[in-house]
Amino acid sequence: LTNINSILNVSAGRLDNFKKIIFDVARNTEQSFGTVAQAALELSRQGLKAEEVTKRLSDAMILSRLSGLGAAEAVAGLTAAINSFNREGVTSEQVLNKLSAAAVKAAVSEKDLIEGIKRSASVAVQAGVSLDELVGVITAVQQKTARGGAVIGNSFKTIFTRIQSLDKLKSMQDLGVQVTNFSGEVLSGTKLIENLANTIKSFPDAQKLQIAEKLVGKFQVAPFLAILDDYSQKTSVAIRITGVAQQATQEAYTRNVALNQTLSAALNETVINVKELANTLGEIGVTDNLKNVLSFFSSLVEKVKGVMEGEGIGSDFARGIVKGIGNIISGPGLAIAGAIIAKLSIDLARFGVGSLQTFFGLNRAAKEQATLQGQIASTLLGSKSIQAQIMAIENSTLTVEQKRLAQTRFFTTALNEQMAIMTRMQAIAARVAPGVMRGTTGG
Repeated sequence: LTNINSILNVSAGRLDNFKKIIFDVARNTEQSFGTVAQAALELSRQGLKAEEVTKRLSDAMILSRLSGLGAAEAVAGLTAAINSFNREGVTSEQVLNKLSAAAVKAAVSEKDLIEGIKRSASVAVQAGVSLDELVGVITAVQQKTARGGAVIGNSFKTIFTRIQSLDKLKSMQDLGVQVTNFSGEVLSGTKLIENLANTIKSFPDAQKLQIAEKLVGKFQVAPFLAILDDYSQKTSVAIRITGVAQQATQEAYTRNVALNQTLSAALNETVINVKELANTLGEIGVTDNLKNVLSFFSSLVEKVKGVMEGEGIGSDFARGIVKGIGNIISGPGLAIAGAIIAKLSIDLARFGVGSLQTFFGLNRAAKEQATLQGQIASTLLGSKSIQAQIMAIENSTLTVEQKRLAQTRFFTTALNEQMAIMTRMQAIAARVAPGVMRGTTGG
């Protein structure tokens, strides 16, 4: 916004209103705030006033949405069309709706149309071609050749220039083509092409090719033949789409409203609303306060710098303090830091040793437990009653798997019982041992 206002140079109140418009456009066209702001900046650079920028901004963003063009490209295309046909009083609203109406009625996109118009509009105006007619011929050639709007626009720039030169007009007159009106004025570029198409409609294809190459050059033969063929048809696409463009009203806006009913548009609107709220809260609660804080510290730093760089007793005293602190840090301070590091290292080593001892103590206890379990298992297997019960399970009618499961359960239960007994015995022995020790010592 600051960048935009450096060009528009409006008051703070109008800039705040301009910001609200950007948020509204972003909501309405499923664009991000940054994208719309960039488009506003591009429009500002066109030398437009703030009111004109806001008027074109929404139309440019709708064009970007419908065509897939970037914000800057949409702005450039729309501006080129308006500036070229300014004698007709064309507005951004009219350009947008004409393009949208044509895109709905024929096999052409808004992107192809605006790219074609951007490259050929200035020459088309000089050739007496209206915006509606230019939309018509670009649509017709795109539908026949699928070459893309940029290529077709460059072709028509050359075609309109050449067919109205004196020698080309003379060549067409020799073929019997009407090239002037009743007042003796040269006809528009599209009317010359239409009259030529009707005149040579019955000519052999080879002769048509020679005439086309002679009039516009070999590099523009393909699009020129395409538009000649279209004008020679009873159902000419160029003528039909010219009429569609003339009757365009609100086509682009209607499509934009329909697109706003989608889930993605609703999500984008929510995001934009959150950003706008965050912006408002930030301005109220943070911006001014933060500016004050930054101003305070900036002033403080400036004063400290002035003291350090100045002359006099105060400056000498301040530099002496800083130098003294530096000497302490590099002298005794360094020794203190070394002592702290050494102390921390010793404590860390002690902690590590203690941890290792604890770990290996746990490991030793686990080994002792395993040894005890092995000894109990060996004792149990040597017991005749245990052996008899295991053999009874083995000789039963159970399956092999069932026998193994029953024997495992039986032996596990017996082992757990013996472990419980051994644990109690160890506890009793621990209580008895001190008394026994005392009774066995003497003179």
